[in-house]
Amino acid sequence: MNMHPMDHLTRDQMVANHLRKISNQYQFLKDRSENARYFPDTENTFNETDIRTSVDKLSEIEPNNSLCKYSSTQKTPFA
Repeated sequence: MNMHPMDHLTRDQMVANHLRKISNQYQFLKDRSENARYFPDTENTFNETDIRTSVDKLSEIEPNNSLCKYSSTQKTPFA
C-alpha cells in the first residue's frame, strides 16, 4: 500500500484499519516484543508455550517465515 507511518500510534491505526485480517496477531506480537524490550525481567517469565503461541501468531502473518518450524503444531523442541 506504500504507506509509511511516522510513529507507532499511526502504524497501529493503519494496521487496524487496513490490515484487519492480521490486526490481532500484530497487536499480540507488538505487546510481547515491547514487554521483552522495556521490562527486562519479563523475558524470564516466557515459557516454551508462550514462545510457541507467539510463533503461531507470526506464522499467521508470515507463513514462510523460518521460525514457523517452531510452531505449536511441530514436535521439534527448542534448542
